[in-house]
Amino acid sequence: MTSNGVLAARRTSDALGRVTQYTEYQADGVTAKFSRASSYDNDNRAVSDTTNTVASGVTTTVTTSYDYRLWNGTSYAGADQGSVTHTASDQVASNAPTVHVTRDTKSYGDKLR
Repeated sequence: MTSNGVLAARRTSDALGRVTQYTEYQADGVTAKFSRASSYDNDNRAVSDTTNTVASGVTTTVTTSYDYRLWNGTSYAGADQGSVTHTASDQVASNAPTVHVTRDTKSYGDKLR
């Protein structure tokens, strides 16, 4: 997509039409200000996505993984539930020389009953 002849955004889709890469650009049409990469399983469900956001010289990367199985006591490898049972997100904000890492997990198992 262009705006006044300058590249504003671009997306890439796989053979099934799922967006696997999306990028928005700053006014110069070259420098990315936001991007998202997504991957999917054979059932067309999101497996993970990674976003990068640039603001005021700080790049924030958030990687989220999605689980569709129940917790079996050691991992999310139990019975497939057909919907998200758990997400885990890692956020890294880099502003040299300091890097901040935040981890967030959410379980949805109680809502499946």
